[in-house]
Amino acid sequence: MIFTGLKKKRIQKIFEKAIRKKHQENQSLQNGTIKSVGILIDEESYLKNDVIYLMQSILGLDEQAIHIFVMRKFRKKDQPSDIHFTVKDFGWVGEINNQKLQKFIDEPFEMLINFDAYNNTYIKYLTLLSKGKFKVGFTKTDDRLFNFMIVHNEDNLKPYVTELKKYLKILNKL
Repeated sequence: MIFTGLKKKRIQKIFEKAIRKKHQENQSLQNGTIKSVGILIDEESYLKNDVIYLMQSILGLDEQAIHIFVMRKFRKKDQPSDIHFTVKDFGWVGEINNQKLQKFIDEPFEMLINFDAYNNTYIKYLTLLSKGKFKVGFTKTDDRLFNFMIVHNEDNLKPYVTELKKYLKILNKL
């Protein structure tokens, strides 16, 4: 248990150093429509909302264009999954030990959505490392990570995705 806390502190330090470096680099918004979306979400929000259905019905995206990774608590009984990651998938110096998660991060999505309602260090770190071109998140998380942020205080993600659609149309991304 104490090692998990030390690992989290170490990744937080790596995150802060990397965000300062990335903040100094110019990030320009990419033009064009959104064809692929990456989603990072915590397990609790994922279980309460049908995220893939929301993306399909509200944003009009194809199911093959939606890629999702869910942060869940580590339990020895849980079987490995293609869409889940845990604290155990991170090394002491921030390296990612899960090949599928590394592939997800290296994918240049047109939009990366961070549905992390709890300001999770690991999800923030993955958002930072992601090659996503247009990053979207909640206003209560770290504003240095995102190109666009929306205020949201509910557990229900439907109003958030509806609001996102409105702004994506204004930005000519849909």
